[in-house]
Amino acid sequence: MGNDPVLIVDFDGVNSVHVSDAFNRIEVANTVVAHDSLSESDVFDSTPVAIVLSPTNLGTSYQLNPALLCVDTPVLGICNGAQLIVSTLGGTVTPGTALEAGLVELTRRGYSLLATGTPRRQYVYMNHEHYITSLPKRGRAIARTELTQIAAFEIIRCPPLFGLQFHPESAGSRYGPQMLRQFVRCARAYRFKGGDGRYSPRSTPGAAR
Repeated sequence: MGNDPVLIVDFDGVNSVHVSDAFNRIEVANTVVAHDSLSESDVFDSTPVAIVLSPTNLGTSYQLNPALLCVDTPVLGICNGAQLIVSTLGGTVTPGTALEAGLVELTRRGYSLLATGTPRRQYVYMNHEHYITSLPKRGRAIARTELTQIAAFEIIRCPPLFGLQFHPESAGSRYGPQMLRQFVRCARAYRFKGGDGRYSPRSTPGAAR
């Protein structure tokens, strides 16, 4: 199970390379697949332990195949990838009046699976001009910044979905590698439990509070 790959969905080529490099640095096997050629069979054939929706270029619109969120595999959306999860499942993404870019302070809100092993306040790298303003059913905001009320979220269902508005793959996000490790850990815990409905925010030991 430790060698099962993370499937990275590529939307523009450059950002997915950075995400792949970030997983390589934490020694997690990964495969990159272009979004416009991705099918459910690709997912089943590669048997990924998890799926990551890579960031897209600012100002570029993409559509996400809803079937991708129905595969029995945990998903993490990064930046615009997080917004795609929200908009696909009925949440709201709104154009902002200001670009949030560069290093910004992130504050965790309550317990969090992804933030385990990281401080409650930390600096992360942001680069977005649209904002998640409401989450789909069962979604819960787990972090905020001064400009972004929903800077990270968890949708605890089977399988669980996660979203980070910031860039954990960036060197500017000091604790980004730890969050990526924790995402993979959560995904492996979900697979171990067999996706039988017993997975919950507290089912992975040590969730940060």
